[in-house]
Amino acid sequence: MTTNGDKSLESFQDQILRLSQSVDNLEMRSRRKILLLHGVPKEKQEDTAEVLRTLSKQSLNLMTLK
Repeated sequence: MTTNGDKSLESFQDQILRLSQSVDNLEMRSRRKILLLHGVPKEKQEDTAEVLRTLSKQSLNLMTLK
C-alpha cells in the first residue's frame, strides 16, 4: 500500500529527474556553437583566429584557412 508520503516522494523524484534532464539539454544546446581546444596555451590578448590558423598548419597539417 502506498501512502501519500510515498506518492509525494515519487512526485519530487520525478520533478528532479525532469529538471536535471532540462538542465542537461540547455547545457548541450549552449555548447553547440563553441570550439574547445585542449592543450593549447592561452595568452592575454591573443588573436584566436591566428592561433587556430597556426595550429591547423603546424599540428594538423591542414591547408590555409581564410
